[in-house]
Amino acid sequence: MNDQVSVITGSRELPVAVRCGEVSLSEAVTAVDDAEQRLLALHDSVHVPAHPDTEWVDDWLHRAHLSYWAAVGIGSAP
Repeated sequence: MNDQVSVITGSRELPVAVRCGEVSLSEAVTAVDDAEQRLLALHDSVHVPAHPDTEWVDDWLHRAHLSYWAAVGIGSAP
């Protein structure tokens, strides 16, 4: 497998290729191991805050909810 798809970005390419039999077991295991190492590195990174910004997330979720329903014609977006 030439292109290792980043699990972090949520790409579907690797899971679909695995499911279609286009990726060998050893390549799939290697990709999962690599993803685990990247996640562990991010976990230990100083760039990851100690606590989530729940206020920002709550605000974003609220705005996304309003925008969706406004797009389908129910309610109005701020």
